[in-house]
Amino acid sequence: MKIEQIDANKIRVTVDSRDQAEFGVTYESMDYSDSNTRRLCEKIMTLARTQVGFSVGNAKLLVEARQSCNGSVTLYLSRVPVLLEDTQLYCQTLVYRSPDYLLDSRRLFSEMDPDGTRAEMYLWEGKYYLYLELMSTHQQAKGTVSRFLEYAERSPLSRAFLREHGVCLENAAMFLLRKADGAFIKK
Repeated sequence: MKIEQIDANKIRVTVDSRDQAEFGVTYESMDYSDSNTRRLCEKIMTLARTQVGFSVGNAKLLVEARQSCNGSVTLYLSRVPVLLEDTQLYCQTLVYRSPDYLLDSRRLFSEMDPDGTRAEMYLWEGKYYLYLELMSTHQQAKGTVSRFLEYAERSPLSRAFLREHGVCLENAAMFLLRKADGAFIKK
């Protein structure tokens, strides 16, 4: 197991096939409801604390997993600070009905808080997907998503699925949502 500190709030952990065998997990079976995955996470947090001084403290922990072609799994663990009591992280994937609707929705980005929002654009099977993360109250997130639903529909596809199977349209998203239009995109 290799642990690297990316920044003060994020580490990268490489779990090789030997580690996976030791804990009885695979990329496909990793789920926090699985006891083997929980044991692996506990071991990672113990090692992260001793090796690089990373701990969650009073924050929440966001875990992202990516499968490597050599059989290892790369985990990104991010410390997400807890803001106000009623402020939470809301995530939603939307699929656009057509590229025209995508262009028409550009104005909505100027209404959003750039510090509390992440937006990623993907192309998969000829459709455009927008993944949104909103750090806001439930009511604010509901309002933001409802405005987007004029142009798009909710999608059951996760960010992880789109990252693995879709094409990230980073440059296209920056063009569509550029600051010149009063909008933004954040990685």
